[in-house]
Amino acid sequence: MSNYLNFCPNCGTKAYPNAKFCAECGTSLIREVTAGEENRIDNINNNEEIKQKHDNFVDEINRISENVPVTDYVPPESIPEERPPVNKIPPVPTVLEAPTQDSYMNTGKNVHLDTDCPNCARPMLTNHKKGLFSSEVHHHCTNCQIEFREQNNFLVLENAPLNTRLSNKLLKKRYSYNEWLNILAGNYAPDEIKELSKLRLELPTEIPCPVCNNNFNQYKSPGLTSFHYLICSGCSTVLNVHPENKFTLANCRDTYSPLWAYEKNKLTLNEMKRILEDTQ
Repeated sequence: MSNYLNFCPNCGTKAYPNAKFCAECGTSLIREVTAGEENRIDNINNNEEIKQKHDNFVDEINRISENVPVTDYVPPESIPEERPPVNKIPPVPTVLEAPTQDSYMNTGKNVHLDTDCPNCARPMLTNHKKGLFSSEVHHHCTNCQIEFREQNNFLVLENAPLNTRLSNKLLKKRYSYNEWLNILAGNYAPDEIKELSKLRLELPTEIPCPVCNNNFNQYKSPGLTSFHYLICSGCSTVLNVHPENKFTLANCRDTYSPLWAYEKNKLTLNEMKRILEDTQ
């Protein structure tokens, strides 16, 4: 016994009724039915109970279809599109836990640094961390939770409060003490200035900065895969430009700006302004 396939097993083209070959690729559409399958089909066709269940099912479907009023039908085009979910603004985490005496495997020597914290001008604690082959000197400010590690004549930022410019941009950076004073006073670091100097000015805009309301200038990075940036003419805030009038924070001189908590979020300028207003 043979059975004709409704679709080609090779290319998936729908077959004509009782066609022996696919009209598209010529593959045979005849499927031989084994004796076991033939007996099973005959048993189903001759089974009155199965026929009765099938008839009852069809009657039930027809009854339900007849009882559904036409007014209940809502055409798809009349259903309003759901608005995309608004990105929930994550809560600002607390600062990192301050290191303790035991966390440094201290040798007992714990003195104040000769110079004060470059961020808050409070005295800093000096901790000597002993290793197998070397000893590291760490300076920790208990007031602003900033921690530096000495490296020759430089200070490497090892720890800082979360969602700040320090933790997002300057962690593990190495600068001199005077350079840190300049950075924490609200200026860009030397390597940040070098990166900004590579951008090419395209045109001034009338887009207001959400931080200081001065207008942005549009810049473009060099290279084949160039990116567009907006740099404020007043406070030098840098934004990455994304489609649909969305922006992400690229850099900002304000160390504790609330926008650092949303550095990875694509936001509109109004959303950025609302964040700044809500945290004032």
